[in-house]
Amino acid sequence: HSTTRASTPRAILPGQQLVFAPGNPGTPLPSWPLASSMPLTATSSVAGGAAPIRFDVWTPDTCTVSGNTLTTTSGAPAGSLCGVRASRAAGNDGQGGTTAAAPTQSRLLLLSKAQPTLALSSSANPASFGASITLAATFASAASPSGTVEFKEGSTTLCAATIAGATASCSTNSLAVGSHSITAEYAGDANNAAATSSAITQVVNAVASSAPTITSVVPGDGQVTVSWTAPTDTGGVAITDYTVTA
Repeated sequence: HSTTRASTPRAILPGQQLVFAPGNPGTPLPSWPLASSMPLTATSSVAGGAAPIRFDVWTPDTCTVSGNTLTTTSGAPAGSLCGVRASRAAGNDGQGGTTAAAPTQSRLLLLSKAQPTLALSSSANPASFGASITLAATFASAASPSGTVEFKEGSTTLCAATIAGATASCSTNSLAVGSHSITAEYAGDANNAAATSSAITQVVNAVASSAPTITSVVPGDGQVTVSWTAPTDTGGVAITDYTVTA
C-alpha cells in the first residue's frame, strides 16, 4: 500500500515596506558635499526575515556604495546627481512563513561643493629675524582643489602659492621681531567651497646685530673722539646706544 504524507503549506506574508534614509520620496533633493562619505540606513516594516537589506547605486560616475557606506566618486562635479537604492528580497521570516520582497526605495542626492579644511604649519617656529620661513597649508576633505592659497597676517598677504595636489607652500623673510598671527586662506573653485585655516602664532626672535664701522679716531687732551657708521643689520631691533672700550 502507499502512504501519503500531508505537507504544511508555508504562509506568504503581506508585503513589507522600507524606510530609507536619506530623505523621503517627493521631498526636495538632499544636498551632499563632494569628497565625503555617508552611512546609509533602512528599516523594514517586517522585523523578521532572513533576507538582508541591500544598497546599490545607478550612477557609478558620481557615487559608489560598499556595504552601507555611500562615497562620492573622485572626479564627480558639483551639481551632479547621485542615485542610490535600498532593497530587500523575499525570505524566510523564521516563523514558518515567507516575507514578500519589499518595493525598492530610490533616492537622488544633489552633489554640492566639497567643504575642505586647511591645516597650516611653519617650517621654523620660533624663527630668527631675517630667516626664511616656509608656510604650508594642507587640504583635507577637498575635491582636487585648484587655484592659490594666500598666507596672511590680518589683511596683509605675506605670500601666495599655487596648490599642488593637496598642499600649497611659500616662503617669507619679511616678518619683524615679535609674535604674528598667521592664517591660510583659500577662495574656493567650482568644486570646493572657500576655507580658512586656524591661526598659528609665529614667533620671530631678534639676533645680534653686526658691528658698527669706525671711520675715525681723533685723540685729544684726555679724551678720544671716535666716529662710526651704524651697522646695516640691526638684528631686528633698534640700536639705542653703543659702548666704546679702550
